[in-house]
Amino acid sequence: MIRFVEVMMVAATIVVAIALYAVKYDTGHVARNIAGLKQQIAEQREEIVILRAEWSLLNQPGRLQRLAEENLALQPVQAGQMKTYADVPEMPPAEALTDLVERSLSSLERVESGRR
Repeated sequence: MIRFVEVMMVAATIVVAIALYAVKYDTGHVARNIAGLKQQIAEQREEIVILRAEWSLLNQPGRLQRLAEENLALQPVQAGQMKTYADVPEMPPAEALTDLVERSLSSLERVESGRR
């Protein structure tokens, strides 16, 4: 009887040792994953700082004004261009959409031909 208890204790000790080794191995693997994720987070934070600085540089009002002057054919608004709501004709939605698309395409064609 004592031999059976001793064999069971040795077997239990071996099982616990194997389980402990497996847990230790898994813990090391998780710790490496966490370290890798922390490294990725740090790199991405650095990228975010750089991108914010670049965004800030690209959105400077002076730069945007210069680009608008170089690339857009904008003219100052004239008084005759101002309209009231009463000046807008009534149109069914389908006709209004078709008219809007046609006017947009024609204005794009004028801009494209002006650049050439």
